Amino acid sequence: MESNWSYFRKQWLMILGFLLMTLFLFFLGLLFGYSVLGEGKQPLDILSPTTWKELMDKLH
Repeated sequence: MESNWSYFRKQWLMILGFLLMTLFLFFLGLLFGYSVLGEGKQPLDILSPTTWKELMDKLH
């Protein structure tokens, strides 16, 4: 029973680690894409709600 719990815990930790790494890389991609490939503004401007509103308005 102990080995089953250990296996289960390892699998969940791998899934959690993968999700955290994915979110981190997504965040870095947003910063890079907005500041380097985009308008060249400050990288953290992508976190502003007004920036997201402008982006959504352009898409619709």
